[in-house]
Formats: sequence, structure tokens, C-alpha cells
Amino acid sequence: MINALCGKAPEWLKTAFLYHNINLIEVGSCYTLPTATEHHIDQMAFVFSDNHIFVTEESKNILEYTSNYDNSVIKERLGNKYPKDAYLNACQIGNYFICNEKYISKDLLEYANTIGLEIINVNQGYTKCSICVVSNEEPAIITEDKSIYDICSSHKGIEALLITKGEVTLKGYDYGFIGGSSALINDSVYFFGNISSHPDYEKIKIFTSKFKKNIVELSDNPLLDIGGIILL
Repeated sequence: MINALCGKAPEWLKTAFLYHNINLIEVGSCYTLPTATEHHIDQMAFVFSDNHIFVTEESKNILEYTSNYDNSVIKERLGNKYPKDAYLNACQIGNYFICNEKYISKDLLEYANTIGLEIINVNQGYTKCSICVVSNEEPAIITEDKSIYDICSSHKGIEALLITKGEVTLKGYDYGFIGGSSALINDSVYFFGNISSHPDYEKIKIFTSKFKKNIVELSDNPLLDIGGIILL
């Protein structure tokens, strides 16, 4: 059984994950964040590949679930408006650290440099929200964000697929993001809903298969942005 953390998830999604031997553990909400995303773990925590987790003062309760991890609390204090809700919203892919350097926590940026990651600066502050990681071994991503796509696809060493935005649901917003509605687990990319109804599904299927990754569709419901998950 694989354990994974999320803020909150509907019962259908937790049941679907259990079918695949993945146990979703809810850490609850962080009420400092905007109401629509107060349960999004990608705004409450960030985990590097060396199992060092960074949280905010307002989301320290997450550390109760990650006792085997090294941990740090960032100096910045969360807020309910951008960019103060995006201090931890970065994405590590292989040896790359993708973020908006202007808004990401300085503690994360310093640590990424310390462990030798290559920093890729993008315009999108909600970086993790906007990226579906397909492969770490051969760095590859799927994104709806044109600015992330342009920078990553032109970067030697990263392959990127740009897809249509507006196909993911997020209560309180017109739409959610592909990163918050997906997770790479071992050799499969799990989608939190019906990815086969996405207008770019065929391109997504070809792209993931290129990196020998399976697609797992967790229900017939529309794709749902829950802020992603963190594997334990």
C-alpha cells in the first residue's frame, strides 16, 4: 500500500485510489489560503526528491504525517491573495527546479541551489498547479500554461506538451489546472477524473507512452483539481 497526503478529496477519489492500493490521507485545510484552495497541499508543502519537506508556519500540522522526512518551515507567511499563496508552488523534475524566482520562497530557492538543482525561472507563480510531471528519468511535463511550455520546451533536457486549458474543474474558479488533478506514481500518471474526454487526449496518450508511462483514469467524473498529492 502506498500512502499519499492531500488536503481534502471527495469519497469517490479516495475509493478510486484505494482500488489501486494508494491510501489518500487528508491533512485538512489551511484557512489562511483563499477559500477555493484552502485544502490544496501544493500551496501548503513542498517535498524535494531527497525527502526534505518544506511547510509554512500556517501548515505545520503536515509535519505530523512526515516524521521520517527532514523538514523546514519557511520564513514567509502565507496570505490569501497571490503571490502570498504561492510561496511553495514549485516543481522539481529530475535535476531541474521550475519556479517563479520572484515569488517562490527564498528558503526553497536556496535549498534547491544547495543540492545542485538547475533553476528554471518561469512567469507562472502557480508552477506546480500548472505542471503534470510525466517523467523524472527523462524529464517530461504536460502543461496548459504557454509560458511554462515555451521555456521548458526550448530548454535542452526537458520535453513538454502543451494542452488546452479549461478542462479541469475547481470550485470557485472558471477552471482548475492539470497539475492539481494528476500525479506521477511509479510507472503511471494518475488523472483525478476522466482524462479520455479531454480534447487533447490522443496527444496526451502518445506523449505519456513515449516515456513508457501508463495512464490511469480514476473515474468518469470531470477532471478535478484537488491541489495534487504528496507521496509518503
